[in-house]
Amino acid sequence: MTHSEHATASSDSAAPRRRPLAPDTRRLETRSARAWTEPMAVRSLDSGRYAVDGASGATYTVALPDGDCDCPDRTFRGERCKHLRRVAIEVTEGRVPP
Repeated sequence: MTHSEHATASSDSAAPRRRPLAPDTRRLETRSARAWTEPMAVRSLDSGRYAVDGASGATYTVALPDGDCDCPDRTFRGERCKHLRRVAIEVTEGRVPP
């Protein structure tokens, strides 16, 4: 067996199975679909609080334990906004600390 054949065989058996990056967003409620697809950057602040930078240039603060966000959608409509959902996704996926 050549080195390249051995490397291929080893990498095939050791390759982790990857989950899709996002679910089929056509089946999701609008805010959930946006949480998965819109460009946002999530930064951990402290004690379950996160800063979410959106593509619009706005930054919102999410308090995950309280289920709160200071965005207009959450403030005025009382909905679980895309920012809360995105933070939950990032925490669940292990990309930011809980």
